Amino acid sequence: VAVGNACGPEAGLAELGKIPDAGQLREYPFYPAAQGEFLLLSGRLEEAREYFEKAGALARSRTESEFFARKIKTCESRYSQVNLPG
Repeated sequence: VAVGNACGPEAGLAELGKIPDAGQLREYPFYPAAQGEFLLLSGRLEEAREYFEKAGALARSRTESEFFARKIKTCESRYSQVNLPG
């Protein structure tokens, strides 16, 4: 995440992809959330939404669920703005 914050979202995604045995993180909601955030920052809104949905399904508290729901709404809102007719 630090690399992505310093070097940009694509670098962050690349580093997340290098995590050895990332399968151990499959129950940790902030792993897909980090991927979703970097995808969102990259403008890859559909993919970002999918990762925030995964994170939401793994949420361990109402606060986490609400946070991920807001991220999903952000993706949807930006997608709507980008895909306006005209």
